[in-house]
Amino acid sequence: MRHPAAMALAAAIGLLALAAAPAPAEQPQGAPAQATLTYRVLRDGLDLGRQSMVIRAKDGATEVEVVTHVQVTVGGMQVYEFQQDVRETWRDRRLVRFAAQANDNGARHAIELSPSAGRSLLVVDGKRTEVPAEIASSTLWHPFMLKRPLLFDTLHGDVHAIKLRDEGEVILRVGGRDMPARLYVLTGDIRRKLWYATSGDQLLRMAMTVRDGSEVVFEVVR
Repeated sequence: MRHPAAMALAAAIGLLALAAAPAPAEQPQGAPAQATLTYRVLRDGLDLGRQSMVIRAKDGATEVEVVTHVQVTVGGMQVYEFQQDVRETWRDRRLVRFAAQANDNGARHAIELSPSAGRSLLVVDGKRTEVPAEIASSTLWHPFMLKRPLLFDTLHGDVHAIKLRDEGEVILRVGGRDMPARLYVLTGDIRRKLWYATSGDQLLRMAMTVRDGSEVVFEVVR
């Protein structure tokens, strides 16, 4: 049986699973042509693992790869492990390809998304559903994704409606130095706080409160 804290963390990761010159029109505005970011995954301040994000421009599109590895131990024993590999392709701010493979403590999940007659076909563990072409994934690696009315989580493929509140510019402590950032708050089916660099729009920090009341934070380390 899964530890309750591990179950809450799994839900949080599924609703994620992170300064450049202006980019060509085919790329999301402000997206870097090439970037590699690493995030520390914390639960109530305890370091549980890492998430890496690689963003690259290729053939007029933006490709994003997100790899997550998290472990939970209780009393020196491992009670939970999560591994996931997500790959996205964006063109003209539209998600045209998505593929995710996850091992959620032994339970395996696969998600794919592709264009389908003006909409998108979302396949979750073999189950096919049509969704609006303007949908975004919950990786939320760039702030333009926050303006989409619907997100799907990258673990179970559940589709969520969101509401967005722009809290304006703040100063965020990152790697021992202060950085200007813009804070957004999501409410609705998904609740979280996200801080993006004001220069380059890179995701610097994400925080959410999960079902057991603990806080899960993803913060950039490099």
